[in-house]
Amino acid sequence: MEEIYTENALVRYLYKESDLFERLEIEDALENDQQLFRLFVRLNKAKINLSHLALLPSVTSIQNILNCSAALSVEA
Repeated sequence: MEEIYTENALVRYLYKESDLFERLEIEDALENDQQLFRLFVRLNKAKINLSHLALLPSVTSIQNILNCSAALSVEA
């Protein structure tokens, strides 16, 4: 029976969260299905791009949150 792999299965594979059986099946499918391989390449590029994002808020954002918090505590 031919398995249809979802984007979620490929994401699990990319992040090494799939079990051994699923990993082997996906690797076989990637070798034999060009459309699935192209999807895998796009998802891998997205993963790489996400790893380059700065996960720290700007000073302005932090200040806005602190100002809002201070205003709410005065009202309470």
